[in-house]
Amino acid sequence: MGSFYFKEFEISQENSAMKVNSDGVLLGAYIDVKEKDLKILDVGAGTGVIALIMAQKLSKISAIGEIVAIDIEPGSITDCNKNFHNSQFKDYLSSQLISLQQYSKIESNHELFDLIISNPPYFSDSLKSSKETKNLARHNHSLSLEDIVVSSNQLLKKNHGRLALILPYNQSIKLQSIVKETNIFSLTRVLNIKYKEGEQIDRQIVEFIKNSDSRSEEPKEEYLTIHPKDGEYYYTREYCQIINNYYRKDFSTIKR
Repeated sequence: MGSFYFKEFEISQENSAMKVNSDGVLLGAYIDVKEKDLKILDVGAGTGVIALIMAQKLSKISAIGEIVAIDIEPGSITDCNKNFHNSQFKDYLSSQLISLQQYSKIESNHELFDLIISNPPYFSDSLKSSKETKNLARHNHSLSLEDIVVSSNQLLKKNHGRLALILPYNQSIKLQSIVKETNIFSLTRVLNIKYKEGEQIDRQIVEFIKNSDSRSEEPKEEYLTIHPKDGEYYYTREYCQIINNYYRKDFSTIKR
């Protein structure tokens, strides 16, 4: 598969087992980068598309900052390195071939990050591929929800450190239950995603903040439908507004 073109960067995806996908782009487009988010970690980076979207956002608000992309699949890091090097945002970006669990055990990384973002593997019960690289990218036997919570706690700064993920609905509910039991994070934001109007919620983007004693408010809950049930256009206006600054293609003009 050849390159994938965005408005401000290009993605080569010849080697990564996990190609550019709508989940990753939507996560990167939806999650805010704040002025204090000078250290960001992208877990399971794949081609590096989420890290590049974060870098595009960070470049608009700060001349400094660092985004680290990690993955356990060598092909993904090969693509990351190429995509980062060819990008105008390369000074913000670096990548490492390492697991989240290993990375969190490095003491110098503890309480280092302002934001951890991930489109993690989640097909825990589905039939596995014959190719191990695709299994690593798609199945959570290499990165469980519990691993994400525990490792993120080690790596995120106290009080304002944030964790943001996109997950299938059932996995998201499971993660929220784990978080509630551990009392490590507080849920601050939920985006309920329906792929088509009238269908059940298929995905959630969830954002947590590392617990502080002063936090008590209810999480902000929002809804997004990607495809309208009927109508002239294939994508909803709300979806196009979120992704408009990133995809080169104008999705709002795509008709049925």
